[in-house]
Amino acid sequence: QRSKGTGARMTESSLKDVTITDCSMQYLNLDDSKLESFRVEDTDLKNGNFAQCKCKGITFSQVRLQNASFFKTPLKGMDFTTCDIKGLVLSDECSEVRGAVMDLYQAAELAKRLGIVIK
Repeated sequence: QRSKGTGARMTESSLKDVTITDCSMQYLNLDDSKLESFRVEDTDLKNGNFAQCKCKGITFSQVRLQNASFFKTPLKGMDFTTCDIKGLVLSDECSEVRGAVMDLYQAAELAKRLGIVIK
């Protein structure tokens, strides 16, 4: 059964040992939250807000993150290879993605935002 949490506002939350599976949570707002041992699987988080979060042990698997905001949230060590991350909202220097794991196509898309031309 697919759960819905569209537009849920959980700003400044502290979420530990949480798993979200097979949910529709577009526009979820977790800005300024502390996320620890937080796992998301087969879930739609399009246009979600994760700005200025403190993250530890975050796992994304088959998650739709189009246009999600990770502004000033370090993504080091997070694996996005099975996720759709088109249009992520990041700071101008894209420092959030330093150390994040992504596939070649995802990296190429982000490289364009940095002004890198790939031939």
